[in-house]
Amino acid sequence: AVYVFKKYGRQWQMEQKIIPSYPQPKSNFGRALAVQGDLLIVTARKYDSDSENDGTAYAYVFRHGLWTYQTEIIPDFDAADEAYFGQSVALQGSLMVIGARNDNPNKAGSLYVFRQTSTGWNQIARLTPPDGEKNDHYGFSVAISGSTIAVGARRADFVKGTKEETEEGAAYIYSVKGNNVELVTMLTASDATAGDEFGQSIAMAGDVIAVGAPKPGIKGQKAGQGAVYLFRRTGGQWVEVNKVTASDGAAGDGFGYSLAAFGNRMITGAHFADINGWPKAGAAYIVPLKP
Repeated sequence: AVYVFKKYGRQWQMEQKIIPSYPQPKSNFGRALAVQGDLLIVTARKYDSDSENDGTAYAYVFRHGLWTYQTEIIPDFDAADEAYFGQSVALQGSLMVIGARNDNPNKAGSLYVFRQTSTGWNQIARLTPPDGEKNDHYGFSVAISGSTIAVGARRADFVKGTKEETEEGAAYIYSVKGNNVELVTMLTASDATAGDEFGQSIAMAGDVIAVGAPKPGIKGQKAGQGAVYLFRRTGGQWVEVNKVTASDGAAGDGFGYSLAAFGNRMITGAHFADINGWPKAGAAYIVPLKP
């Protein structure tokens, strides 16, 4: 279920509990959310639509003080068995993107791009990673800003064509021109090491892309402390400009596990951080983004 809260003064009160019209056991309804104005998208990545765990998404509109079901969103053709369509979702203007982390080809994952028109949500593209391999998790995270789409593939391997799974991770950047979506570049961490899972989370704020990697150690120590890498668009190129870590970080914190950006601030989660003696209680860090 999805719970909706509204702030009254300094207090937050629950206003609505949203459940799917046709609930299914273990469907993961609410796995990913995106909201824009009076539009809410809720995914259910393990919903059995045409095959097992292929996934689906639902659109709700805000009318008369309540979120009301509008339509179901599915790909133009059947997603693969265990595709997890709905792993991630993002909205920007008339564009919506939905990740399917285990989709074909090769179970590497894919990303579906939709545009809203007077007739509903029309699919304009299906993106797949170049040289994608099984378990890349392309589409695990996604963000949109303007006409730019950023897609995380947290378990992408740098060494392709081998059985070795190094899982450093990568992020793919696309440009939307009309109904055409073109690959611009692939981003990786300048100091990537095996198992970093760069691309676990991703966020955009203007000309800055933040990519979370919750598994790397810092300075060869503190395995799994995590980091967030910042890339800035300069002269048409995306350039790594900073690596952000927690000043009080410890091994296993998972800093960079989740990300959100708004204006000139970024918020990142460290879901296993120890707080005041409470093990793995978790924490969130607010990081300013330089103009």
